[in-house]
Amino acid sequence: MLSLLKKLQEIGYRVTLDGECLRLLWTGSGKPDPATINPLLSELRMRKSEAVSFIRNQSTTLPSHSSIKAAMDDRGYITIYSEKISQTIYLCRDQEIALSLLDGSIAFTLRELQHLVMQEYTPDELRELCDVKKELLRQMRRWKLPELAERLFNGILVDRDTPTVDCIVRLACKKVNTT
Repeated sequence: MLSLLKKLQEIGYRVTLDGECLRLLWTGSGKPDPATINPLLSELRMRKSEAVSFIRNQSTTLPSHSSIKAAMDDRGYITIYSEKISQTIYLCRDQEIALSLLDGSIAFTLRELQHLVMQEYTPDELRELCDVKKELLRQMRRWKLPELAERLFNGILVDRDTPTVDCIVRLACKKVNTT
């Protein structure tokens, strides 16, 4: 449903709710191309109840930017559920916060997230990447000294210009190639 609504938005439509009715507002310039828009509108009509439910849930469950920022400032991390890989992920302000989380958790820094969203990984590639990252964090937690672990991690695996996730991808590829 999200991809359908995003396509409509990209074309120039704003989809809102009015009770149980969907309202489409054209905000684009000119007229929409019927060849492009008609199949999307047909799909939206067929999936109306799903769209109504999705929009209603989205507007009541998505936290505001300020609450996300407050949680990040207060705890140093936020949790999200990735539908793409069906797992909960921690987004951390820095590697030290990631190391402080429970063993077995999947945590990425904001810098790593920035890199991840720029790439087009398949769900299988993302799951593999998460498994490798989880194992690296588990190993680093055993070292007992988070500061030393982070320095070693950054010194051994990454240079100043390479996001940690690049190295994780390389390690994941090696793991796949050796098994």
